[in-house]
Amino acid sequence: MTPIRTCVGCRAAVPAIELIRVVSHEGVLKQSRESQGRGAWLHPQLSCVERADKRRAWGRAFRSAGTFDSSELIKHI
Repeated sequence: MTPIRTCVGCRAAVPAIELIRVVSHEGVLKQSRESQGRGAWLHPQLSCVERADKRRAWGRAFRSAGTFDSSELIKHI
């Protein structure tokens, strides 16, 4: 059974293998399936990153106040 995760950008629930796991390291967002701690799941599409930024979904996903820099994540995608 494949785990189902929800994209923080488009809010679609899909199998985890279709998404990338995003972690925040000092406010900088990076892709990492190996890092421990709280992570967020996202489609590897620029539109989903932009939606998450616009909706300010990162703070809710990481349960943290503050700003998040998605430029590193955008370079990866």
